[in-house]
Amino acid sequence: SHFVKKKNVSKSNCEIKIVNRIVKYLNDDLLSPILFVMENEVDAFWCFVSFMDEMHENFEEQMQGMKTQLIQLSTLLRLLDLAFWNYLEAQDSGYLYFCFRWLLIRFKRELHFQDVLRLWEVCNN
Repeated sequence: SHFVKKKNVSKSNCEIKIVNRIVKYLNDDLLSPILFVMENEVDAFWCFVSFMDEMHENFEEQMQGMKTQLIQLSTLLRLLDLAFWNYLEAQDSGYLYFCFRWLLIRFKRELHFQDVLRLWEVCNN
């Protein structure tokens, strides 16, 4: 089961807010897979802090990290499937804003929990 005790997530979120003030939007979506895998709150906390250090540009006011990722995704899509990219452009969707949440929380709400764990493992190694 991928059940994560709400009190553990809330407690860690509170501690993380103190440690990393740059991050304004802390989400259980990003913390729960780490808590599940680490099985130890202290280790999970520091892994999450490190993870957020890498992702901090996604959560800053200007969201430069998200802008960069959306541009990279659009460029990749244009290279791999020009016809589809042209279709999206014609629909005024070329900026791929519909992908925003996918990238922000790393598909946490789009995939089953075990698939999220697998995806994160592959993408972070």
